[in-house]
Amino acid sequence: MSGHNRTAVSKQPPKTRRIDGIATDLGTREFLCTIAEWLRREDVLNSTVATVELVLAEATNNIIEHAYTGNAGPGVFWAELSLLESDLEVALCDLGRAFPEGLLPSGDLPDLDVALEQLPEGGFGWFLIYSQTKSVHYTRETGQNTLLLSFELGTDQK
Repeated sequence: MSGHNRTAVSKQPPKTRRIDGIATDLGTREFLCTIAEWLRREDVLNSTVATVELVLAEATNNIIEHAYTGNAGPGVFWAELSLLESDLEVALCDLGRAFPEGLLPSGDLPDLDVALEQLPEGGFGWFLIYSQTKSVHYTRETGQNTLLLSFELGTDQK
């Protein structure tokens, strides 16, 4: 078979990990540190680890402030991470309130062309989440919210 190159295609199964968190400031910090440690052990680039940590900090803050607001005690959340060949997929789940009308916020930046005292205090988080991820999807089934986030790993990923 001259003229034909044969190459073996190596399809490794994804490396997966589930990490649980408690919807408190300390619980979130421990959750984020555990994720960052696992990603570093898997040789994910530090810049990607930092991006994942930033996005998940914002998303878990939303869980605490919106999904579990008014609960008698702290809620729980968890992440199911799948490290693929070129992407990291994170399914961030909780049992709190659903998004209004079952839809994610748009991610549009708030109007900043206003007087200083009228500048918004919030509204930047979803822009950050959308701008730092490859894709974002939301579902709610049987009382569970799932935010599926996909991150590109970068070219130096081992």
